[in-house]
Amino acid sequence: MAKKYTIEIINPITGKGLGREYKANSEVENEANYIEIGAIIRDENNIVMDNVVVSVETSDPTQNKAMTGTGNIVTIKTKTKKIRIPYYHLHYEFRQSGNHKITFEVGNVKEHVNIKVD
Repeated sequence: MAKKYTIEIINPITGKGLGREYKANSEVENEANYIEIGAIIRDENNIVMDNVVVSVETSDPTQNKAMTGTGNIVTIKTKTKKIRIPYYHLHYEFRQSGNHKITFEVGNVKEHVNIKVD
C-alpha cells in the first residue's frame, strides 16, 4: 500500500515568501523579483519526512525541480512552543508578468499556490 502524505506550503524566510507584491524582471534586481517558499511533508502518522522525493512544477518549466531528501531546517511556532523541522526549499524567479503556479508533489499528493506578478 502506498504511503499517504500531506503537503504544507510555508514561508521559510521572513519577508521573502507569499503575501507580498511581486514584479517580473529578466534578471533579479531585488526581492520583488523572486520568492522563497517551501513545503513540509508529513506521512499518514503526521511524522515530518526529510527523505522523500518532492517534485516541483512551475509556470516556468526551466525552474522545475525534483528534490531527493532535504537538509533544510525551519523553526515554526506551534500553539505551545517553537520546533525545528525539515522542509523542501524552492527559490523561484519571476521572469515574466502574469499568473504563476507553483505545485509541490510527493507520491500522488499535490499542493499549489497561485501568484500574480506585475
